[in-house]
Amino acid sequence: MKKLLLVSAFFLFASSQMFSQCMMKPVLLNERVSQASLVIEGKVIDKKSFWDPSHQNIYTSNLIEVYKSFKNTPSPYLEVITEGGIVGNNKEVVEPSLNVSINDIGVFTLNPNSLPNQFGKQVYECYASAQGFIKYNVEENLATETFKTYTNLSATFYNEIQLVTGVAYSLIKPYNAFYLPAVISVAAPAALTSFSPTAITAGTFSVLTINGSGFGAVQGTSFVEFKNADDGGATYVKPDASAYVSWSATQILVIVPSTNSTSNASAGTGLIRVDVGGVKSTSATNLTIQYNHINVYSSVAPATIYNTRHINKQVGGYNWKMYTTFNSNALAKASFLRAFQTWRCGTYINWTSSTTTTINAAANDGVNVIRFDVGSELPAGVLGRCTNRFSGCGSNPSQSWFVDELDIVFDDATTWNFGPAAPTLSQYDFESVAVHELGHGHELGHVINTLEIMNYSIANGQSKRVLSTNDLAGGNAVMARNASGTVCSLTMMAPLTASNCVLGSPVASFSVSSTTGCVGQSINLTDGSTDTPTSWVWNMAGGTPNSATTQNTSVTYSTSGVKTISLTAANSNGTSTAVITITVNAYPTVSVTTSSFLMCDGEIRVLNASGATSYSWTPSGSLSGSIGAVVIASPIVTTIYTITGTTGTCPSNSTFTLTVNPCTGFEDLTSTGQVTIFPNPSNGLFKIQFDVELEVNIVSLINQLGQVIRVLNNIKSNKMELDLSDYNNGIYYIKANTSKGILINKLVKRN
Repeated sequence: MKKLLLVSAFFLFASSQMFSQCMMKPVLLNERVSQASLVIEGKVIDKKSFWDPSHQNIYTSNLIEVYKSFKNTPSPYLEVITEGGIVGNNKEVVEPSLNVSINDIGVFTLNPNSLPNQFGKQVYECYASAQGFIKYNVEENLATETFKTYTNLSATFYNEIQLVTGVAYSLIKPYNAFYLPAVISVAAPAALTSFSPTAITAGTFSVLTINGSGFGAVQGTSFVEFKNADDGGATYVKPDASAYVSWSATQILVIVPSTNSTSNASAGTGLIRVDVGGVKSTSATNLTIQYNHINVYSSVAPATIYNTRHINKQVGGYNWKMYTTFNSNALAKASFLRAFQTWRCGTYINWTSSTTTTINAAANDGVNVIRFDVGSELPAGVLGRCTNRFSGCGSNPSQSWFVDELDIVFDDATTWNFGPAAPTLSQYDFESVAVHELGHGHELGHVINTLEIMNYSIANGQSKRVLSTNDLAGGNAVMARNASGTVCSLTMMAPLTASNCVLGSPVASFSVSSTTGCVGQSINLTDGSTDTPTSWVWNMAGGTPNSATTQNTSVTYSTSGVKTISLTAANSNGTSTAVITITVNAYPTVSVTTSSFLMCDGEIRVLNASGATSYSWTPSGSLSGSIGAVVIASPIVTTIYTITGTTGTCPSNSTFTLTVNPCTGFEDLTSTGQVTIFPNPSNGLFKIQFDVELEVNIVSLINQLGQVIRVLNNIKSNKMELDLSDYNNGIYYIKANTSKGILINKLVKRN
């Protein structure tokens, strides 16, 4: 089963009320340079993902070719570690974090990293993660970081950095990072005349139609760009190559992206651009992105983009557990639970929070943890982070992906407003952060719309706690997908309802002592509902009793079949119902057949059982085996056997007796010389000669049980042949009525 980890973070910034980008608190250039041990200009020339030594997380090592050094002197090549990557069938995506592509050029602010190198070079990481790389946009003579755009690169950009370092840069490798080959084009620029629809969703495989002229008969190296929702549109994002439905000179059909092969950046509201042969054309009006769904990009050929689903992991959905320290912070806990209920009653997503945990880590451990960070665990500027861990099944291009685990971590050093009062200008609103991060756990990405919870930014002193129309539409679209069928053969999420979404409403759950019972057997029903129900109503149609109002109960059934049991748990906040089906089997009627229950010493009997689905035999010492429907018995004395037949979990016993006789009641007169039999034993043909003085009238063939199985009349001679080829091997007797009385002789037939 494949796995993917998506980590989304909520970032804010301090000081005066200014809107932050990417939900990130700005870390200024002078801080980044002063906190970094190395500041360089370089180019990404290779990448390799790997597991950390403890096999807990995946990282990517980016091999950097160094051109200039602004602080300290590096080697000509070094490695920069970023969070996330792909190793085999495992994938982790950390958002936001530094995400660079091969051929990206810019300035890195670096500190040593302790992870193992992948290219044999010194290993570093960017201080402040995504803010630790200033990327060059040579075509527009710009450099961009999360909160600032630098213009007129070749003339002023180096000076801005050197003003912070206080020294001139040193040249490591001669290279003009701002060199841009001239674009020669004889064609007129493309024109975007219209697009439809004007409002659309991202990450849902919705197709945008762009109309115009000059796009080129074939796509070639041309592409479409959308505003980047993660930075408020400061940069553009490209759809993956597989997102283009069609391309002609006058029309482009393209899927609006939420992820691609190089990043998890999604399309946001704003102008769209078409790049044809290096010449960009921009729309006259904005495209509106209403909501954005998080996607999974599987890079194994053929590279494919997938939606994700929630499933029934615990108690119908996902059971979150607060770390004990977080749980003991009453204000933080209450604020988080208000955010929790916002989504529970907004989209009826099945999230519960009942017990605490002593696990104080966001790790792939099966626990959906809510906690504060420890020390500098979160990167500089990060206030909160939601981790989505995805697992998948199948193979490209027919995979399915589901949310395997969810973790949320908040910064413990932030001046929080836990509410419910509004925050002051110096505070960050905890509930707003929590609602936003839970939105990522709901599989919603960023948008550019200040009215929405999932907007990419929020200001200090601002509270945003109410889901907008688009937030709800996006969440409900995820819930519709959750209910569209099973994924990877796993149980679907059971949505909450208006009656039990309010926190404090019980979530009904119960267990049964057996899911396969027997007619007349008592089955215990044990309540396991959460959130303190005060009343219980059991329904056991066809059972005795058929209902109950106690917390726990039991039931018996007088008939077999599939039975449905339901529990409705209630308290003053609402009700909830859970249903379990069980199978009740009748006790089987077991019987045994054989050729005869009478036998002679040395004989065997084949025993055939019927009436159940499995069988066991005792005593087994004289049997060929102790289990199975057919066994062979070879007792030497009369034996009473017990057979136990079971159907489901319901057993029945039956006993029978094999009576063993010594079979010595016949007088063997062969030794008198009156009868000669040869050969004896024989494989079938016996020659029999009677004394010449005897007059033989009737000859009977008798089996070991004394049964006459053949009679020969009108004997004309004292010599005869008896053919037993068609008889089973064993001991037989001939009984001859003669003029001098009855003679009995033994025949042994064997192969």
